Amino acid sequence: MKKTLPLWLVALAYLGILTLLRLPWQWQVIWLWAGTLLGIGLEGIDRLVYVYLVHPEDQLSIEVKRLAAVKHYREAVRLLVKRAAEQERLVSRSILFLFGWTAAAIYVVTSTGSLFASGVVLGAGLHLAYDMALGWKDKEKLKSWLCWQIKRSLTDRELAVVVGLFLMVFGLLTLMM
Repeated sequence: MKKTLPLWLVALAYLGILTLLRLPWQWQVIWLWAGTLLGIGLEGIDRLVYVYLVHPEDQLSIEVKRLAAVKHYREAVRLLVKRAAEQERLVSRSILFLFGWTAAAIYVVTSTGSLFASGVVLGAGLHLAYDMALGWKDKEKLKSWLCWQIKRSLTDRELAVVVGLFLMVFGLLTLMM
């Protein structure tokens, strides 16, 4: 079985590249790092919304809420991480979210001038790109998490276009930093 790079290592490499792109180094780059780390963690909020609001009746949701009720937060987080594949219909895992992310990311990176806000959208984009790269091995599963809101499947060619365009936008926004 082939091992994949963990997200934290990919994030560290990405932040290193972003820091090098911003030479000469200044202390303000810490805001970029903080925003990127927060952006990477936004999927966790989506997973909690799934547990408490969207699908509170799911077996995983019930177990997570039970652990949280007795203040076993670490175990609840571990359970969410271990069984993440069971949460198939996350708002942040859809083609509609990709369109929204693209519009927001272009605006934030090109217009706000805020390193923290730019880091947040780029961190969320990094997490999406990472998940797409991992999902590329199982294109049918990737199609299902991209298309669950639109009730239409993508062809392999359409999938390649969507993923390619997303990665191109993400790469260009990264270079603009």
